Amino acid sequence: MRCFLAFEIKGEIKDRIYDYLDEKGLSRIRGFGMVKRENLHITLKFLGEQKDDIASSLVFLSRLAQKIPEGERTHTVRGIGGFGPVERPAVLFAGVDDENGTLARFFDEAEKALTLALPGLKPECRKFSPHITLARNRKGSRIPEGTYTDEVFGTQYISSVVLFSSILKPEGPVYEKIEEYR
Repeated sequence: MRCFLAFEIKGEIKDRIYDYLDEKGLSRIRGFGMVKRENLHITLKFLGEQKDDIASSLVFLSRLAQKIPEGERTHTVRGIGGFGPVERPAVLFAGVDDENGTLARFFDEAEKALTLALPGLKPECRKFSPHITLARNRKGSRIPEGTYTDEVFGTQYISSVVLFSSILKPEGPVYEKIEEYR
């Protein structure tokens, strides 16, 4: 099963993001494949192909989630940015503030434990940058001027990490929640 770990995003933030993208015409940029509203999330770690019983191997994630201090569980979803060249980014994303480093610390601890729990899983070579992927640039297209913004879409309370399966289909991936670790 192809799977990944993520933090879920509440519906009202998804709605605000999509309303903004529609209002600015960003949901229809030629050459960009938009992520479906229901698939928006903050990716923690892509795990690739794993055995169907992987959920039981990851119960330690509940202990890690419980260690996040109560006062550090709320994060602001803010701004539209891009990974890659400014005019032709490979990915458009909504940013997730992590001023106190809570999500980065959670990622670091989870990464260490995951590499022990799942032999063969390679550690991430990039620094963790919490974000919500909105679109992928399929054709190297330019983005319209004024795409990047500091618009605030809301605050997200992080209480758990979710194991999702990802089934690839021609019309786009289908994500299924396998397990939630609180």
